Parts: sequence; structure tokens; C-alpha cells
Amino acid sequence: HDYFRERHNRNSLDGQGGNIQAVVRVAQMDNAFWNGNLKMMFFGNVRPYPAALDVVGHELAHGVTQNSADLIYELQPGAMNESFSDIFGEMVEARAEGQTDWKMGERLNKIFRDMKNPGSIQIEGLNSPYPSKMSEFVELPNSNDGDHGGVHLNSSILNHCFYLLAEGLPGAVGLLDAE
Repeated sequence: HDYFRERHNRNSLDGQGGNIQAVVRVAQMDNAFWNGNLKMMFFGNVRPYPAALDVVGHELAHGVTQNSADLIYELQPGAMNESFSDIFGEMVEARAEGQTDWKMGERLNKIFRDMKNPGSIQIEGLNSPYPSKMSEFVELPNSNDGDHGGVHLNSSILNHCFYLLAEGLPGAVGLLDAE
């Protein structure tokens, strides 16, 4: 909340001071997630998810995205939704710790995504690395088993792009300047 307020002048997830709700220690669940219908975060009990600032920031960012862009959670818009959450999760962690490590979940002893080097992590069940550019885009069915068209897997493409821009990709600064 402090990050979004200080850096983006956003008052809560809805921008209007709304409540932020979370359920922690959900028994034997090894995950954290945002429920858009309930508009609240859930953190499993298997790992200390609430202690991982990047993960908490990630879930908070899903609430911000729902209340602003409202990207549909499937295919490429869903991958953008996941990527924005990863990016903001890392920025929340950087605000608190003074720097970012570009990895999601390091405090949980399981790296979920690596923004600096996406291909360093293998996609479970596909025996291939996370993509870092569109030519490596992973085509999956738009189903629960297919990660809703690869929303988590393909988020690494935009994550890597953000990393490159943030770290000063040669020539990238000029790309954002007005002509």
C-alpha cells in the first residue's frame, strides 16, 4: 500500500481508499493468489507467503490492475496482468530493501520467475525454459490445465523487457523520448 501511495499517488487498490483484505495461513495450500470475485488476497500455509514482499506486492498489484485496466485473465492480456504484478511486486520489494534481485519468491526458497534471466527456470511439465522474447512465446490451451493460455509462463517476456529497460538497455532510453 505504501509503495502505491508514495510512488503512484494511488490510495489503495481501487484508488479511493478502499479496504485491502487478505486471508493468511490457508491450510496446506502452497500458493498465493488474488480472487477477483471476492477482491481479496489468499496466502497458503505451506510457505511463509506473507513474509515475501515481492509476492505480497504481486497480489496487491492484481487488485490495482482489476480496478484500473481490468485485463481479462487469459492469453496475452492475462500474461500482461501477471507481468504487471511481477513488476510491481519487485518494485515493492525494492522500495523496502533498497534494491531488487529480479527474482520472484526468493524468500520462499522457490524462485517462481527470474526477470533478469527467465530461461534459468524450467517450465514444469513442458521441459522447456521460460521465454524471454516473443519468438519464444509458449502456446497453451486457454484452460485451467493450460495456465489460461500461458498467463504465468508468458509473463516472463514482458518481465524481461522491463528488466532490460530498468537496467539500461543500450539505446533504450532514447526509445521513450518524445520526438
